[in-house]
Amino acid sequence: MSSKIILGTVQFGLNYGINNKTGIPDYKKISSILRYASSNNISYLDTAANYGNSEKIIGKFHQEYETKFKINTKFPNGIINDFESKIRNSLGRLNVDKINIFFFHSLKDFIINKPKITRYLDQNKYCLFSKLGVSVYTNEELVEVLRHEIIDVVQVSFNILDNESKKGDILSKLKKAGKEIHARSCFLQGLFFMNPNKFSYPLNELSLDVFRVKEIALKNNFHIGALCMSYVLKKKYIDSLIVGVDSLDQLRQNISWSKSSISNEFENLIDDININKPQLLNPSNW
Repeated sequence: MSSKIILGTVQFGLNYGINNKTGIPDYKKISSILRYASSNNISYLDTAANYGNSEKIIGKFHQEYETKFKINTKFPNGIINDFESKIRNSLGRLNVDKINIFFFHSLKDFIINKPKITRYLDQNKYCLFSKLGVSVYTNEELVEVLRHEIIDVVQVSFNILDNESKKGDILSKLKKAGKEIHARSCFLQGLFFMNPNKFSYPLNELSLDVFRVKEIALKNNFHIGALCMSYVLKKKYIDSLIVGVDSLDQLRQNISWSKSSISNEFENLIDDININKPQLLNPSNW
């Protein structure tokens, strides 16, 4: 049975995450991560041409091992004049014949390229990739996605603070409209593992809320990481959860956490958390 976890690979090519203390892992470590992921029924990778050498590293792994992951990747930012070349460049770097989902990095990128990508798909009938997706950052953008039938998949932040109270209604509508929903940032780039007493401005304004969720985890005998993953995975409108790792030990731990099950009582406690400054839930504002 395939896991709902999609392995994020931004860490394979960039120093990513507020709590990342190890930097970019070397190829030997990445190879171990990918082999362990495959052996634990994780069959999808999330990457992008903009994630440093991530696509090339995945392609190298595909050349060396029989395992072939299903790939979700992203177009470069900005106006794209030749979709065919961008797609084939990614296929070549990844050493695969077809992409599962090609995402736009933002709704803005999708909108400025919509006429061209629509014409391209009309002519090519998804021969080089199966689905079209977009990564969004606000509820207003989620509402806008409902207007675009061409979008098959939405990638969006969802976690124990950026939660049901913030996004539940619109995500349910997107699901009913037939959109596939991929959740990212369930650990909020590692923020939930940090000591809230040491948060600097403006994150210090989230200190009490992070203390609150840590208390919920403690009362439920959960590690905060298990609480983060089990909360997101329980939501019926979430199809997949993207989780990036820096090491094999992190991947082992995440797989273990993903098998936890949160009670309805504690799920409801998290659902009731309502952050007054939602802009702080976007790491780009830190």
